[in-house]
Amino acid sequence: LLPMFLLAPAPDPRRQKTALLLLWCGAVLLATALWLGWPAAPFAALPAAAFFLQLSLVRGLLRARRRGRIDAGFRYALSAYADLFAAGLVGILIALGVGKGTLLSLRLPWVYGFLLLGGWVLQTVVGILSKILPFLVWQAVYARRAGLGPLPKLADLSSERLQMAGFVLFRIATVGLAVALFRGRAGELRAATSLFAISLLPFAAHVALVVSHLKKPRAFAAPAGTRYASAH
Repeated sequence: LLPMFLLAPAPDPRRQKTALLLLWCGAVLLATALWLGWPAAPFAALPAAAFFLQLSLVRGLLRARRRGRIDAGFRYALSAYADLFAAGLVGILIALGVGKGTLLSLRLPWVYGFLLLGGWVLQTVVGILSKILPFLVWQAVYARRAGLGPLPKLADLSSERLQMAGFVLFRIATVGLAVALFRGRAGELRAATSLFAISLLPFAAHVALVVSHLKKPRAFAAPAGTRYASAH
């Protein structure tokens, strides 16, 4: 999806397949090592290699893109790699047995799981959905009216300021909750989880704004001198 919205060429299929193979095989071997009690750190090298290979592919997309502006949706999707990297570092600490026999050994898996699910998966979904949803709604509501009157652009269906506010708030909340999970203090956890929930409100508002076009399509003024075909 990134090449499509960035107007960039597709990544090298060989390198993409290599990254997928490293990730899949690494995940299976790492899970097996954890199950059997083998040293996990050597097996973690395979998914780590997949991550850096994928990162180089994304970097190539950004360099080759024809769309210069990086909007809020892309910022969500791209910054999710930072959380994936952080989760990898925490995973290595867990694999090395850091804090074994202490409360730290209980807190690190919580941080690891949150960075993967909240930081990586959720943030990627929010970013990609922020790009796909306006496109789907435009296709459903306005595409059939092409040539019959003025039509909105994709950017007219949503608010970039609302999305950017949500992105900044989400990043602050994600870091705050990861730190709170690491420290393990109840008061900090309550405050951080509340902020994390609040940080998703701008995204919910953005979804509501876009979806509202399904129920009530907007009328847009046509540029002076523009002609359209008759509906008959």
